[in-house]
Amino acid sequence: MRRIGSLTAFIGAAVLGSATSTRADIDLEFNLGYSKISLEGVKTIDHRDGGGGGVMVGFRPFSGARGLRLGVGLQSSYYLDEIERPGAGDDFIDLGILTPSFSVAYTQPLGDAFFIEPSIAVGMPIANYREGTNWNWWDTDTTVDEWAVGISARPGVRLGLTNGTISGGIDLAYTIGSLEFDNNNASNRNIGGTLQEYFIGGFFSIKF
Repeated sequence: MRRIGSLTAFIGAAVLGSATSTRADIDLEFNLGYSKISLEGVKTIDHRDGGGGGVMVGFRPFSGARGLRLGVGLQSSYYLDEIERPGAGDDFIDLGILTPSFSVAYTQPLGDAFFIEPSIAVGMPIANYREGTNWNWWDTDTTVDEWAVGISARPGVRLGLTNGTISGGIDLAYTIGSLEFDNNNASNRNIGGTLQEYFIGGFFSIKF
């Protein structure tokens, strides 16, 4: 009975320890910042300034390689070009992108608190391109409304500060990929091509 009791206690402690370790290896991260886009076929959006943000869940699968981290996430960005016309509606062109992705990163400590983390993410950008006129905030006429799904790679690097549970710092990334929209638009022109995005912002993460 003592052996059974000891074995039960050992298994319980091992399971609890494993669960605790697993929870401690999960990171929930957010980023937010400035982005700039380059997209062939859309002159008014090409080289447009915008904003972006995202969320990611990361985990470290190997105890022997504590720096290696895998993650899944969603990254978004938005760009707008608007021409104001006094006494009439404002013409606009906008582009929104939402990218689910899988990432691989490696965290390299720089002393006790600082770290640098290069990464690479492979994603599937889902984009919506629109042209139209805003008469007011509830009345919009859209002449072009197209969707595209592509593929992208997003290398990046983070420089951060951590206390072991909470981390934050600077997030730099570059996206290269492709977006080809349907050509069923009023002007019958090709929209899309090579996609490039530049991102600089901040990130915040908490470890569970």
